[in-house]
Amino acid sequence: MAKKNKKSALKKNAAPIISAPEEVIATQSVDLQQLGVVITRPADQSEFLVTQITEHHGHALNVPCLVILEPHNIEAAIEGCTQSAKTADYWAFTSPNAVDYAVRFGLDFSLNIPCISIGAGTTKRLEALTSAPIIQGDAPYTSEKLLEKLSTFDLGGKTINIYSGEGGRRLLANAMTAMGAIAQYVDVYRRDRPEHIDLTAVMDYANSHPVTILVSSQEAFGAYHDAAFSVDAHRTDRPLIVASERLADYVQTLGYTHIITAPSAVSQDMWQALVEAAPHLLLSTFDSTPEDSSMTEPNDKETTQLPEPELNVANTVDAVKEEQPEVTPQSTEKPAPITHNAAPQSSGGKSLSLLALALGVVGIGVGAFAFLQVSHESTRTQELNRTIVQQKTELETLSNALTNLQKTVATERGQSSNFTDLSDAQKQQQQNLLALQQRVGTLDSAINNLQADSGTASNRYNQLKDHIQQFESVVSNLDQSITQIGKMANDAQSDAVKTQNRLTSQLVEINSKIAALNTLEEHLSAKTDIDLLNLSQAQYLLNLANFKLTFEEDTTAAVNILKEASERLMATANAKFSETNNLIQSEIVKLQEIPTINRAEYATRIQHLIDAVPGIDTKSDDILGELKNSFKAEVDKDAANDDPNAKPWYSKAVDKIKPVFIVTQERTAAPELMSITDEVLLKQNMQMQLTTARLALLQHQAVTYQESLKAARTLLTNYFSPNDETYHQMLAALNELLNVNVAHDNLNIDPILKSFDASMLNYRGEGL
Repeated sequence: MAKKNKKSALKKNAAPIISAPEEVIATQSVDLQQLGVVITRPADQSEFLVTQITEHHGHALNVPCLVILEPHNIEAAIEGCTQSAKTADYWAFTSPNAVDYAVRFGLDFSLNIPCISIGAGTTKRLEALTSAPIIQGDAPYTSEKLLEKLSTFDLGGKTINIYSGEGGRRLLANAMTAMGAIAQYVDVYRRDRPEHIDLTAVMDYANSHPVTILVSSQEAFGAYHDAAFSVDAHRTDRPLIVASERLADYVQTLGYTHIITAPSAVSQDMWQALVEAAPHLLLSTFDSTPEDSSMTEPNDKETTQLPEPELNVANTVDAVKEEQPEVTPQSTEKPAPITHNAAPQSSGGKSLSLLALALGVVGIGVGAFAFLQVSHESTRTQELNRTIVQQKTELETLSNALTNLQKTVATERGQSSNFTDLSDAQKQQQQNLLALQQRVGTLDSAINNLQADSGTASNRYNQLKDHIQQFESVVSNLDQSITQIGKMANDAQSDAVKTQNRLTSQLVEINSKIAALNTLEEHLSAKTDIDLLNLSQAQYLLNLANFKLTFEEDTTAAVNILKEASERLMATANAKFSETNNLIQSEIVKLQEIPTINRAEYATRIQHLIDAVPGIDTKSDDILGELKNSFKAEVDKDAANDDPNAKPWYSKAVDKIKPVFIVTQERTAAPELMSITDEVLLKQNMQMQLTTARLALLQHQAVTYQESLKAARTLLTNYFSPNDETYHQMLAALNELLNVNVAHDNLNIDPILKSFDASMLNYRGEGL
């Protein structure tokens, strides 16, 4: 099972995001084998990971890519942690840093305000400070997971202070507001990049060891990526362990392909993901110097399957044995250790050391031979070259060891005469020589076999080289297409990530609105009676129609309103309102039969009369005119008779008056029959009466209309001259206007209103 998972996780053409394996590797048994692990967290947050990596034989590379500082607006942070915090219904925290800095700025946890936590690390900090209830989102401890949790609570009208860092995602406040809460951010810290990020230790260690990178935040990895851009040519080939799917999407947009997703950004979850992925991270596929793509990436069109990449050097032979059990490598039993008697000279110890060295070299040679036999199926040229070079080096070492061994034997023979007990020394020496001869024979056989197999491996190497050249020619034709497809995929993935984030925010907002609408619908369905609503509207419409008839005498508007009220009553389908509805229909017919008056036309005619008043002659002008006209008639008669003694009309007037009056030549002005001022006021009074009649007509005031026209007619007949043609025109117009009936009798719907009120009492059960 574990072997199968390794293969699937290491396929180059598999999905780019690798989930953590299903098997849980016990933390205490993992051996990281000097795996380099880059930690990008702030310096004071990496202690747990550094300790675990070091204790399990890994190499922790602590590269802080973020520093936590106080916010720019410290006054706002203090206010949000003191005055504003006292009136809040909830305190929300987006990270452990938010808890620490909120305490620094005076947040009083003794108030026992309920808290909202983004994840387990933040909850742990809060539990140490307060006994109030804590609402926590589920793994992987993101804003989306927290909002899913909050959707089960009623936040309507609740005030929430969100303690966070500057520049983070502002998703929580908008979503909480959509849920009906009053949410505001209080920035209590800020994240910033260090002035300088030193990657020298990482690059030095990556030259000879595999290196992986832990990614717990987008800001930190963005800083690391920018710093590595100019110093690490293979940065995108290094495996990453990211804290969420969102971060996995982000690093993909930067070109990284070896991605493992941890459950969350909590240190324990990141460590567990590292432990579970350690076997994959130690494979050569993830080495710091990647192989040529034509040598490592399989082609879907090739029928020959390349073997999976080998493990690190310490486990190579065992891995090959496990994958190919049918190959039986040559083995040599290790002899029991030989115990020498104490010799008076040091040359005996030297010979034993050389003997042990020779045996060790024999073991290495046998192991190399076994590896060569097992790896004859491998098609990877680089692996085979490395094996051949290693074999040649071991052959030279074995040859040198054999030469030294032979010299040692000769020396031992020459020094055997120095032993105190020659018989014992000779016996011991013979045993040593016999054992050495046996081992030398075994060593010679192994060397011969290695030399033969080396020649066979060279032939296979040449064949493999030709095959690989053909394969490279095929792969090289696909490089340009693959590069273009990769670029298009990265662009599409980036757009998809942005779209997903936007849609997620919109989905949360829509869900909250749907929940509010469902609540409103339930409230309305429980407390609203549609029939009662229609009856209330019908009552209002009946009162409005009565107002239109009584005060405005507007029958047209009243008819339309009554029709709408009838529709409301019919919508109830209640027999109790049948009588009221019949009365409404009868009233509609009655009002439609009343003739309508074009009030605007009559108002225009009255305005014409008003404009003609200043030109009418008064009766005082008429008396003087008649006297003048009589004298003028006599003068005209004399002129017609050609009387040479004819006098002017004024002379004749004097002659007629002389018998009655004594005429003197006094210049005393005679009083006028009507002063000019009286005439002007008279005409203005008449115009005012006509204007009043016009306004009363437009405002449906029939009594005022009639009285004003009668007053205007009285003024016309009493003070204006009937000899004027305009006088007769105005008198005829006034009489016609007075005959117009602008008032209608019984324009009210009181019977309908009374019938409706009685029906409503019956509907409610209060009637007889």
